[in-house]
Amino acid sequence: MSVKGTLCFEPNASYGSKFHPLRISDTIICVAYCGPGEDGFMKTIGISVGGVITDPVLDTLEFDTNHGSDPFLIAISEDIYAVFYQGVTNYGTIITPGIKAQAEVAAQHLLLMGIG
Repeated sequence: MSVKGTLCFEPNASYGSKFHPLRISDTIICVAYCGPGEDGFMKTIGISVGGVITDPVLDTLEFDTNHGSDPFLIAISEDIYAVFYQGVTNYGTIITPGIKAQAEVAAQHLLLMGIG
């Protein structure tokens, strides 16, 4: 047994909690979490099929600039996802960001800003 790769994707020691990862493609994962200022964040990270982290942070989306506690990420369709979380008023909130994964020589993706 061995560690293939390590990444600190939220480098501020006082933030980064309640992580919820989701596999986007064979080589891309997305993690939703409560980050700096208790804002809601999503980051996509490339990981090879062998477990090597190929591109530490591909993209970042701050999906709620006020409060994004306890996020839970699910796939809706090929490019549309839903993030359920506790917003600033402590009410349940949902956003639907688009994440497009493209298979090329190097894994590429795009966090789309079409939030509804």
